[in-house]
Amino acid sequence: MLETLAAMVLSFLIGVGAAIGGIGGGSFIGPTLLLIFGLDVQTAIGTSAFVIIFTGLSGTLRYAKYRRVDFRTGLIVASASVPGAFVGKTLSEMLSTPIILSIFAVVLFLSSYTVLRGKRALPVPDLMKFSITRVDANGEEVTYTISVPILLFFAFLAGVAAGLLGIGGGLVVVPLLLSFRIPPHIATATSTFVVFLNATTSGLLHLSAGHVDLQYAAVLIPGVILGAQTGAYLSGRIPRKGIRYFFSALMVVIAISLLYRTFMG
Repeated sequence: MLETLAAMVLSFLIGVGAAIGGIGGGSFIGPTLLLIFGLDVQTAIGTSAFVIIFTGLSGTLRYAKYRRVDFRTGLIVASASVPGAFVGKTLSEMLSTPIILSIFAVVLFLSSYTVLRGKRALPVPDLMKFSITRVDANGEEVTYTISVPILLFFAFLAGVAAGLLGIGGGLVVVPLLLSFRIPPHIATATSTFVVFLNATTSGLLHLSAGHVDLQYAAVLIPGVILGAQTGAYLSGRIPRKGIRYFFSALMVVIAISLLYRTFMG
């Protein structure tokens, strides 16, 4: 009973943070299932990927209500990230546990740096670029320019990470969208939509392979749904700088824990 309650509370908090940050929460769900609840690596990754489907869907529906989701850009990203998820899922079955955990730790260290670093502009090549103008529910108009080749390249990497590690790929997508000077509230909302598409692909693949613990998933899903709704509501109402510092520090702690388990545990 206590374990179930702890899982529900943790899933709610993960859902809140995931929606605010535009990530799926797999960077925290997977390690939580692995380090705290003792699931094996394949099951932790598969269950995480499956649960993230509901985090992404819940957050996307809420953000769509506020007209913050750039569906056009999100579908461009997904056109490369979804095939990447197939590749990642295949790699997850070929690589050993120490290699997967080491890759996960490296991704967390790099993500911690990009989150802490904040927004930086990328040069946009003339090839296949276009500008987008959006008006959100508050009447705020924004215009930004994106490059399709750059989006597709990094989106594929995000998809591979999603399938391999049981994450949604938001840790790659959010910094990528911010680098095009897409406003944070649109970048996180659009990333949440991409995370939903990535997780649907990788989560169902892992489910079909028998890598999902449905008992744990049933406990975690209500928490992440409620948490994602809460996080989407709170997004824009709390200081972004503090969130970046918190997530960055947490990722480093989890990465160190994974490396300790890999080489010392």
